[in-house]
Amino acid sequence: MPTLLRLLCTSLLALLLSAHPAAAAEHCVVLQYHHVSEHTPGITSVTPQQFQAHLDYLQEHDFQVMRLSEVVQRLRNREALPENCVALSIDDAFRSAYAEAWPRVRRYGYPLTVFVSTAAVDRGAVAFMSWEQMREMSAATRCSQSSTDSPSRSRTR
Repeated sequence: MPTLLRLLCTSLLALLLSAHPAAAAEHCVVLQYHHVSEHTPGITSVTPQQFQAHLDYLQEHDFQVMRLSEVVQRLRNREALPENCVALSIDDAFRSAYAEAWPRVRRYGYPLTVFVSTAAVDRGAVAFMSWEQMREMSAATRCSQSSTDSPSRSRTR
């Protein structure tokens, strides 16, 4: 089953990223992840090797990886986007985003948006990043966070 799932994920990625160029200036593909781990449920996870393969594919095929907030702003302003636009996001701020995804994304210089489950982070749940780790990511790379529990906390921690 894992081999079939990997094949399905790779095929889906290729299909999503092969959008027709004429329409691409009006949209951007958002690759959304939860876990980048071999030890989390397969339904919400990619392995670190799969995630690396996705990043390699983006680089090898000259995709323009943009900050999600910039994509949204351009769409709202009806501004053109690159034909090969992609944005990367991770939901819930699980530790694997810090341990596995961020080092890989940083090597490429790609922006990354992390949607933070603030209640879990505030409780210090071990499966989630800490506020300190998120500040480190924000300071070191083009990484942004957005809250999923309490919007007023998304940038103040």
